[in-house]
Amino acid sequence: MSTAGERHELARYELPDGSERIVCAQRVDGRVAISDIPDSDDSGRVYLVERHIESKAAMEGLVAAYVRDAVRRGEPAILLPAWVGSDR
Repeated sequence: MSTAGERHELARYELPDGSERIVCAQRVDGRVAISDIPDSDDSGRVYLVERHIESKAAMEGLVAAYVRDAVRRGEPAILLPAWVGSDR
């Protein structure tokens, strides 16, 4: 049986459509997982960004880079960029 602790908000970012997303940490079976979740409870997908982060420093670096990339791209950074697989 899996055990999960409370979610802890690490960062927020806004998408071009005005929706907000939250990057959060949650302890699952003794390990810290990082997720990207919608701000509203009723819409949007939940993305697992990292299922086991080793340290607070690694978590802070990952979150900073993830949010920076998501804001630049205008979509959750976990998604593959549109150019992947194209003839670019």
